[in-house]
Amino acid sequence: MARFLTVSICAILFGCASPEQAVIKTVEKPAVEAVRPTAPLAEPSLIARWRSLALMYEQSEQLQKALLMWRVVENGARDGEAAGKIETLERRIRAEGQGHFEKGVQQFNNHSIAAARKEFLLAMRSMLDVAIERVDKAVKTE
Repeated sequence: MARFLTVSICAILFGCASPEQAVIKTVEKPAVEAVRPTAPLAEPSLIARWRSLALMYEQSEQLQKALLMWRVVENGARDGEAAGKIETLERRIRAEGQGHFEKGVQQFNNHSIAAARKEFLLAMRSMLDVAIERVDKAVKTE
């Protein structure tokens, strides 16, 4: 009987005792405010290179590439020239897309399905790029 009592006391003290409850500590993260820097984000030499690429693409009528380069310049330099160029290019691309759409309608009415399809695809591509960029810009500003 003494042996049973000794084993029971040891079991209670060392192995069967209920564990202490763990204390859960929560750490609050400090609020981070989104601050848009006014200083250039890239080196001036890189910004000048992107600007020259944008002008080159614009002169060679590669409007999508020019728009992309001007967006890079705008993000890197934070200047007003790039914003004006972006608006101008978006208008030109939209007008070009509308022209392709109208040509597609004419080709479709003339029963030239392959040519109409090509024009519709060109219209969708140019207008879709501008739409996606506007949505991205709206999401970034929120």
